[in-house]
Amino acid sequence: MVELIPEPFAAAAMHVLLKHYIDLILICALVALLQLCAIQWYQGRPIFRLRIGVLIFLIIISALIKWNIYPMMQKHHLKAHQAGASNEEQRQGSKAYRTWKTGFYFLHLIILGGSFSHLLNVSNGANGYRELRTQQFRG
Repeated sequence: MVELIPEPFAAAAMHVLLKHYIDLILICALVALLQLCAIQWYQGRPIFRLRIGVLIFLIIISALIKWNIYPMMQKHHLKAHQAGASNEEQRQGSKAYRTWKTGFYFLHLIILGGSFSHLLNVSNGANGYRELRTQQFRG
């Protein structure tokens, strides 16, 4: 993206896309939790506490990113590229932005690992969906 758009504007464009991506991550974590509950309710399969704990942890991390880390990243990015700011304020803003961005990447890797783990668990053949007759459904 830096080749297409100059540096301060490329980061601003990234923030526009990142806002929607964070919303998507939170929605996907909620859908995964609802899917797990639906599997337990319809098929009577037990929910393992670790699996549900991981999904709730993913929702909490996604919410933390959406309502805490991302706004701080935006604030420090604006501070780093503010037009009337001194060089010291821009340097401090840039340093704080890099710190928050590193924390975002770390938490994002945790979210991706948890999502991948859930995807493997759901799509695994031995633990995948069971074919049930209509009489065996609950509800």
